[in-house]
Amino acid sequence: QAPAPTQGPLKLTFYGSGQGGYEKVGEVGSTADFARIYYRVPDLYEDSTDILRGTVKSTENFDETGVGQTLYQFEITKTYKGDLKPGQTISILARGGYLRVSKMIEVFDNEFRFSDLTEEQKQNGVYEDFFMGIPIPKVGEEYVLFLASTKDDPQPPFPPGIYGEIGTFQARFVKREDGTF
Repeated sequence: QAPAPTQGPLKLTFYGSGQGGYEKVGEVGSTADFARIYYRVPDLYEDSTDILRGTVKSTENFDETGVGQTLYQFEITKTYKGDLKPGQTISILARGGYLRVSKMIEVFDNEFRFSDLTEEQKQNGVYEDFFMGIPIPKVGEEYVLFLASTKDDPQPPFPPGIYGEIGTFQARFVKREDGTF
């Protein structure tokens, strides 16, 4: 069973399985072409407004466009570039997340693609969207991030001042069990 969402037309906040709500009916992978592919850390550094180390404190999933997105709260433990300070928490928008089957059908008018699902699954099912195979941000994970501020490029319906990962996910380095990123 997939995690339960909050109520509302826009926001899906997942708390964990076993609390009712939506049923996970599958996974979907998606791809994209990038304006720029980063092969070197110095290039990420140059294009970033902020480079930070910290921990994911909470996540919210959005699917109003028919594409999974995750807005996560990130507590900064170290700053390598930019004016943000350790102890601050910022909002970061990442590609990938959970999306409702009903929203995919509504946005893309493609109910025929879900003919193998029951009506219940079409109404209450979610897909886990792994964008380019990259895991969705999870609470407790520690990252080094190369970010760009969206203050000059608002991302409605999200709050002003959110940050985006440079090159979508190319600038998210996850701490491994051995302590390296």
